[in-house]
Amino acid sequence: MCLGIVACLVPCLAPAALGSGNGAAPPEPGIWEQVDAGTDMPLRLVVAASASLRETPDWRQKLAAAVDHAEQVLLTAFGRRLEIHSVTTWPGGEAVAELDVMLLQLLRTVQREQADVLVGITLGSRARRPRHRTRSGEGVASYEDGAIVLRILDSPGDAGLLLAHEIAHLLGALHRPGHGLLDPEARDGGIDELNRAVIGLHRDRLFRQGAFPLPERHQVEALSLYERLLDASRQTERVAAALHVSRLLIELRRYEQAIAQVQAVIAEHPERSDAWEVLGIAWRRSGRYADALAAYDRALGIRPDDFHLHYNRGIALRNHGDPDGALEAYERAISIAPGFSPALANLGLLYAERGRHAEAIAALETALELQPEYAVAEENLAFARLIAGDYEAARELSLALLERRPASASAHNTLGQILEVDGDREGATSHYRRAIELDPSYPSAYLSLAQAYVDAGESAGAEAAARDAVRMRPSWPRARVVLARALAASGRWQQAAAELRRAVELKPGGAAVHAELGHALLMAGDHRAAEQATRQALRLDPGPAWAWVNLGVIMAGQGDLAAAVEAYERATVVEPGYADAHINLGHARLQLGNAPGASQAYEAALALGVESGPVLNNLTAIHYRSGDIDRAWAYALRAHEAGAELHPQLVAALEQATGKRFPQR
Repeated sequence: MCLGIVACLVPCLAPAALGSGNGAAPPEPGIWEQVDAGTDMPLRLVVAASASLRETPDWRQKLAAAVDHAEQVLLTAFGRRLEIHSVTTWPGGEAVAELDVMLLQLLRTVQREQADVLVGITLGSRARRPRHRTRSGEGVASYEDGAIVLRILDSPGDAGLLLAHEIAHLLGALHRPGHGLLDPEARDGGIDELNRAVIGLHRDRLFRQGAFPLPERHQVEALSLYERLLDASRQTERVAAALHVSRLLIELRRYEQAIAQVQAVIAEHPERSDAWEVLGIAWRRSGRYADALAAYDRALGIRPDDFHLHYNRGIALRNHGDPDGALEAYERAISIAPGFSPALANLGLLYAERGRHAEAIAALETALELQPEYAVAEENLAFARLIAGDYEAARELSLALLERRPASASAHNTLGQILEVDGDREGATSHYRRAIELDPSYPSAYLSLAQAYVDAGESAGAEAAARDAVRMRPSWPRARVVLARALAASGRWQQAAAELRRAVELKPGGAAVHAELGHALLMAGDHRAAEQATRQALRLDPGPAWAWVNLGVIMAGQGDLAAAVEAYERATVVEPGYADAHINLGHARLQLGNAPGASQAYEAALALGVESGPVLNNLTAIHYRSGDIDRAWAYALRAHEAGAELHPQLVAALEQATGKRFPQR
């Protein structure tokens, strides 16, 4: 969730400014309430200076003075220190009128590196905003992004105080009339008790992309404080407080309350794209994906180049069963902001699921270069390595993840899949169950568990786990497919076909789903519908040999042996090592009276190492009828060893022709 924007103007309180030659000064005595410095690590800043700022004489010294002044304010007021991690250039800012648009431009074009706060600074002019002649400048803060933009007027003012004010917003503070640093109109006054308590909860806030800033253990208390701030705020400050309340309600999974709260904001401020975005997130988290997409589209109508919106829209599209749309949304987000690691991490997962392994790994490794130890990117990279067939790399990544984050449900799920490849189904199942314990709302773990149960023949457990996955993500085609497999395992082929039809509706271009539907319909006895589904699967993807075999069985069941032979022959071309295709081809040719062709197909199956009693039995009969008694006798003995029962008359005829006695069981 992104862009909790608070834009503000700060008055001149001390004689230190970018654009002037004055040094930094501490805050005026008596204004700030003293607090202990505490043991907090300094907030590390990446400061991006625009071209206009870099043209100012001694701009680096003035910048350092402003940060020193901000540190004095924050140290005295909140016990927080600042540290300049690096200073870089910002290729823009001057031509943008709206501060929140400027902030998005900053996030798109400047890398945060390994710092906490990203600060972009540019200069303005009196002529540009004449009604603000008494102000030192203006600023905007994005709470979720940990980013700030300052536009300083080219006249004496207090850039340090403005920076301190915006950092207070990143620490959760809101505007309060008559309370000094948090009142953009006030010239004196202390920090109010409510905001002081809010800032105290943010002493260990998270400055990471893809993570909610406030740790989970503080969220309930923070909600109470923000609700009190909402009640105590003037109308002009209520929007920011209401959106903070909405975000926390979402994090606490109180979605209906969040929706009502943010809808009240939108009723009065329909132009607020951030409010539409928060509404979209609330609807998405509650499973109302169509409503979420409508909200994101409203927000994008206001801010079409907001990469956060494209990213959140991608999440909704994926959960709504439109991975192609999600991929496009993530790619759009990255085209706007190439360094936005959450979009790269999600895009990498989609690439992996499509078999675009090199692109997946490149996207995920880039996300980790931008944000080392980013959990989602690490988890997705382990999964991408797994489905690319690099099992050892996937195992190593998953184990390293679990060593650092034992509560990573995704890492347990991936490690379980690796153990399944190793043949350790019991170990795999234990990891799937652990993933579900850690995150009961994680549908992939339920689906992995369901498939493991299907493979083990435990249809009841498979059905229960698959139904949980479907309940969590009803628009997920794969969940429907695994549920169908669980139903099929207990012989409920018509119910399985119904689930597969739903999967086809959700993913009409999925060849494998059409093929599984054809098989279920075949087993349910509906040969005509089975043929339609299977032929559609083969039109979409003519590659799977097993689908051609199914088509052959379907056509044979309808009495069209010529079409069955054609399908089986195609299967043997697609996959020459598929023994069942050769066996079925032999049966169909034999039924058509083509004994030599049947013999050839059966011989191909035997060459693949198959010792099938029916095949050997049929070869015995074929060679006896052709007069090749020796080969018929040899195949009869192999059939006997394979446990096949030969026809007594055929055995008697062979004994008479060879003068030998057939072994008794």
